[in-house]
Amino acid sequence: MTISEREIGELQQRLKQIEHQRRNDRTIINGLDAELNDLRSDIERLRTRIYATISSVAVFAAVAAWFIEFITG
Repeated sequence: MTISEREIGELQQRLKQIEHQRRNDRTIINGLDAELNDLRSDIERLRTRIYATISSVAVFAAVAAWFIEFITG
């Protein structure tokens, strides 16, 4: 069985479509990768803020407890 010129042309066209789709997919993946890195940075900043807030509340609670102890003591 031989492959006709028409079938070869169809295969070449299909190959071009697959290559084009691969480039599109790569572009999308690169964009998603950049967005994922941005989200990781945002999460890290949020985590830092949460830890700072918890630390501030703990310090304030300790100072308030000391002040109450000082006044009632």
